[in-house]
Amino acid sequence: MLPARGRSLPALRRAALQITRYGKAVGLLVQNGAHAVVMNGFTSTANPLDGSFKVTGVWVSDPLGASNRYYLAADSPLNRYLQTDATHEYDELWYGKYIVIIPRN
Repeated sequence: MLPARGRSLPALRRAALQITRYGKAVGLLVQNGAHAVVMNGFTSTANPLDGSFKVTGVWVSDPLGASNRYYLAADSPLNRYLQTDATHEYDELWYGKYIVIIPRN
């Protein structure tokens, strides 16, 4: 499930902030947790380091598809984690959440 057009997910906002802060790409779990892609850029209404902003689009590299594709934020491949083929404790931690793998310095 994605937000209404024009709104950006908190997970995409966090990913954009980390890309700006550290200059490193961010991993996104997609296809309900069955696949991963790399968010390597974005467009936004303002610089994330300056405070309030909205992510308007994301640049994504997919090892199984396009090497670099632009998506509007509302159409990004990021979606909720729904795989339930792990342990019960594991599923409780991740199930139904947007999951990004963010860099730290």
